[in-house]
Amino acid sequence: RAHQKAVTAAPTTAAIAAAATGPPACSIMEDCLLKKIEISVAEAEKRTGRNAMNMQEMYTAYLVETRSVESIGEGQCSPPDSLWRRYSEFELLRNYLLVNYPHVIVPPLPEKRAEFVWHKLSADNMDPDFVERRRIGLENFLLRVASHPVLCQEKMFNAFLSQETGWKEMVNETGFQLKVITL
Repeated sequence: RAHQKAVTAAPTTAAIAAAATGPPACSIMEDCLLKKIEISVAEAEKRTGRNAMNMQEMYTAYLVETRSVESIGEGQCSPPDSLWRRYSEFELLRNYLLVNYPHVIVPPLPEKRAEFVWHKLSADNMDPDFVERRRIGLENFLLRVASHPVLCQEKMFNAFLSQETGWKEMVNETGFQLKVITL
């Protein structure tokens, strides 16, 4: 009889599955940005511009695309929104998140420079293989932030995905850099 009670008291697979998908987990996942939009870093492009000291420089820009998951008509997907971002803008976003969410593990960015530590040499940042690895790493960074229940709701993250101009100024106006100095 004791054996029978133990057997009947053991939770069924269905009960375990129901407990795992109960309201708390669902409400967190419903807030996940990836349920609403798809995010990709579709391509990388070499560009020439002027730096802060008005000197010509080469850099790589990355095309960030977002597309609504919900279809606009029968079998039709909405067109993607796209904008170009430099690696330094990804760094600014990550630093902003680190300062404002010290209790959250913010995903890492891929390496800034192609370096071969064992030779103590820097490789070309425009090397196609390096640029492609970095593009994939930047996409993974955005996907991980978008899947985080807290970070995905940050208005600066959403602005990063949707506002090509004025985003850096918006972030800098928050004064988040001062928080780093005072810590």
